[in-house]
Amino acid sequence: MPALRIGVLAGSALQGGRLRQLIVGAGHSVTAMLQADEGGAAALLAEDGQVDAWLVSLPQELTLAKALTHSLAQLQSPLIVDDDPGSADLQPQWSRRITDKLSGLSGELDTAAAGVAEAVWVLAASTGGPEAVREFFARLPADLPVAFVYVQHINPGFETSLVEMLNRHSEYPAQLGVPGSRLRRGTTTVVTADCQLEWLGNGVAQGGPGPWPGPYQPSVNQVVANLGSRFGRRCGVMVFSGMGDDGALAARLLAQRGGHVWVQQPQTSAVDAMPQAALETGVVTECASPAELAMLLATRLQQPQASDTGR
Repeated sequence: MPALRIGVLAGSALQGGRLRQLIVGAGHSVTAMLQADEGGAAALLAEDGQVDAWLVSLPQELTLAKALTHSLAQLQSPLIVDDDPGSADLQPQWSRRITDKLSGLSGELDTAAAGVAEAVWVLAASTGGPEAVREFFARLPADLPVAFVYVQHINPGFETSLVEMLNRHSEYPAQLGVPGSRLRRGTTTVVTADCQLEWLGNGVAQGGPGPWPGPYQPSVNQVVANLGSRFGRRCGVMVFSGMGDDGALAARLLAQRGGHVWVQQPQTSAVDAMPQAALETGVVTECASPAELAMLLATRLQQPQASDTGR
């Protein structure tokens, strides 16, 4: 079973120390240690993407602040909740109960991990993009260890046509991105213009209705910046045909985090502005036709080291 990254929310420093000892003794690690106060409420959501699960153990008599209750309700990672036993006589039973819960969760996450993508690639496009992306998928082998996020500048309501197109021409089933959806291996998430999304470290999308900031709908820069910050070397972006320069700013940020920036050759693009803007950043490592990009990606993801780097 895999070792888990556990975040702890405890009622006191003493209880936090006991929990740390139990977690480490069970072969896991503690990546966040918080107390049940206003500071803990603010930190819960900030740390959520960095843990596999939260272990919450609080005294029964403790009244939770409204902010803390709200934060707990917003968490995407699994919760293990158990009362602080208080009495020393109950400590052995409590310890066994916590250890058993950690073991059970570890097994569940190990099973679920089979569907988690080893790499995440953003497909960025505007005018002329759907045809380029269709050509890319037509040459891409099935069953690669990757999840795709397709960001196409498009008016709200027309994204369903992209999903239909992808499901006709791709081996990577497409769906619209909505809060709560997860980046899974072998799938394509189509980002919509009327729902701002960002992804947590566990691949779960969060967000809500509303236009994206800036002139582009949806925003390649916003999506790439978010995914690059979460997945680093496991993340890449391919910039296909399109007007404007969306994606160029985030391409630099992604490269700084070890991610990969590829572009469609401008001469093969219906509109070359977006690929050209990305090329001018100086961080592009591959420039080819959509079909050639598909073959390059397949080759690199099939290499043994590709599961970690995508290269």
